[in-house]
Amino acid sequence: MVAHSERKALLQGIALAWPEGIPAGGTASDAHYLDLEGVAPESQGEWLAWLHWAAMHRGRREWADRLAGCGVALPWRTRWSRWRPYGSVEASGGTGGTGGPIDYVELGTVDGDPAVAGQHEMAVAHDAEDAGDERYLEQTWRLADGAEISAPAIVDVFLDDDGEVGRTEGSTLQASESDPPRATPPGLRVPRLPKSVRDAEWAGDSLWALGGAGGVCVVEVLEAEENEERPGRWPAPLVGTHRRAADWPLPTSLSARHAPPRAWLEARFGSGALRRLDEASLPEGLTHPGARNSLTDVGFPALDEHRLRFLTTEVLDETGLVESEGQTGPAYLVGRWLGDPVVLEGNSGRVVLASVAETALLGTSLPQFTTLVGLACLVRECRFTSTGEELDSRRSLRAWARGTDAVAADSGPWAAAFGGELDIPESL
Repeated sequence: MVAHSERKALLQGIALAWPEGIPAGGTASDAHYLDLEGVAPESQGEWLAWLHWAAMHRGRREWADRLAGCGVALPWRTRWSRWRPYGSVEASGGTGGTGGPIDYVELGTVDGDPAVAGQHEMAVAHDAEDAGDERYLEQTWRLADGAEISAPAIVDVFLDDDGEVGRTEGSTLQASESDPPRATPPGLRVPRLPKSVRDAEWAGDSLWALGGAGGVCVVEVLEAEENEERPGRWPAPLVGTHRRAADWPLPTSLSARHAPPRAWLEARFGSGALRRLDEASLPEGLTHPGARNSLTDVGFPALDEHRLRFLTTEVLDETGLVESEGQTGPAYLVGRWLGDPVVLEGNSGRVVLASVAETALLGTSLPQFTTLVGLACLVRECRFTSTGEELDSRRSLRAWARGTDAVAADSGPWAAAFGGELDIPESL
């Protein structure tokens, strides 16, 4: 039915079927978000190629194969994908993980095998020693099947006096005489792409490597002539949609848990960011058993201003818990929210913002506060394909936060953070 339903009719049927919100995780959600990106092909074959593309992101290979074999010729199809699915902040189980946001794709070899690298631009600190003129987070995959070759690693690029690449340090990708030339053969144009695809490189034969907001993938052009005279990008829609997406599902690691596993927190805050404290180093005034256990068993994240614009935290294994003055009971400084102190109450285990203007609850318990911070980091890590998808993610984030800590999630500071207001430089 999907394969033979015209695009506009399918979208209209989706709106009628789910007036309260399109559920995440399936073809209806994919069609909805493709439309928000402006993907509006006239031919049924190209529309199915995009649905096939989205299905591959989800790891739904069997469904993708059914779309490809429905009797409608696809002008191109997706070979493999390491791309974040629509309506999700994490990879689907069948994709083997994503590469995160990608700014550039590069082609070469690793140990003789053709490979594709995804590169994400990183800021280079002026005082960073041994840093290049440009810095990227790079990950490589085998071109043939998308098997991971290397985990993400920092790559430094040093430019010569003419602004050309002089040397590169840290990359696993090697240039090869067999690398494809930059000029593509006549008639072999890349499919028309949405703005979420930031870079495209011809990978030889009929293959293109794509990188963008969701990660990296490789597509194969099957009917080159259909793509020959298309403009480069799908424009964003000028008129908003009357459809609405349902809240996205809670990240898998948080389902049915009061506190997330340590591995999930480490993935959000960065390797080594969770700092455990020794029991002997905890002050006597910290009497709340849950807070004590959290600090010694799980740890507390050490975050600078690069992780979240509005929150920095103390490096507690170095500073220890320093008592905060002016509180009604024992309380300890654990961070700064827009410069105001964030304190852990020794008796209740609550985490509060103790500003001059107000005292606001940031976490009913220390584990709940840490989870809320992790959720904020998770959404900020993503690059979304459209404004609509970003707004849906923030609405879902608020729902997840309420499920984690209903009282704290509705406080003024967290409401501003989850709404994206504190990601705007002018508001800081």
